[in-house]
Formats: sequence, structure tokens, C-alpha cells
Amino acid sequence: MSPSQICDETFCKKCSRTLLLFSGKDERNIWAECCIGCHAFFKRFKEIFSESSKVIDSDFSKAIAIFKKVLRYNKELSSKILQLEAYARMLVIHKEQQEPLPPGTDAILENLVALATEQRKQLSEIKQGLSVKCSTIVMRI
Repeated sequence: MSPSQICDETFCKKCSRTLLLFSGKDERNIWAECCIGCHAFFKRFKEIFSESSKVIDSDFSKAIAIFKKVLRYNKELSSKILQLEAYARMLVIHKEQQEPLPPGTDAILENLVALATEQRKQLSEIKQGLSVKCSTIVMRI
């Protein structure tokens, strides 16, 4: 897990606690670094999810699917931000050495910024939709 995981009130950059979510035969394991408060929330969330032997209602299933999508987007966005940080360091070095940038660097940077911006927009839309649609589920947890 990357030490620079994005926080967004779900995952914290300075966290040391790691939690395995959604382990099962049909699910890919998701590792997340989170703060103490988030860790407690997700532990409780996982307990409720695993204790439930009855069929989960469709709203809850949709919330789980959206949650997993947000985790994936956060992970992808974190990697893009790390790449941008690396390019920023490279730009500083090239400027200090007064060397030209490698060919194609501008296009790569523009693409990374565009992708990061688009994913951030998608995350904001999901968060906005969740606040309206899933308030009853959060209240149950």
C-alpha cells in the first residue's frame, strides 16, 4: 500500500493502520490504509456485512458496489498524483541543469493532469450521489 494514499475523509495519508476489506472467494481483496476513526468504522462495517446471513437488500448491495468503485478510483488517483510528483521533481532537475526535457514529456503531463482531473470529478459526483441515496444505509451502520 502506498504511504501517500489520498485521504478524502476515507483514507488518510499519515495512517499506519491497514485493513483488509471484502475478502472472499468471488471478491478481490482490497487493502486500505486509514486513520483510527476510519479503521473503527470499516471494522464495524465489515462485521455488519459478514454477520448478515440473510439476503442483503439491493440498496445496500449498490452502496457496496459504489464503495468499491470509490476505492479503485482513489487508488488510481493516488498513483497518478505520485507520477505527477515524480515529473515535478524531474522538471526541477532539468531546469537546474538547464537541460531540455525528454521528448513527449509535455504530452504525458497533460494526459496525467487530464486523467487525474477526470477521476477527481467522477469521485465528486459519486460522493454527491451517495450523500443523497445512501443516507439511510449509513444511519443503520
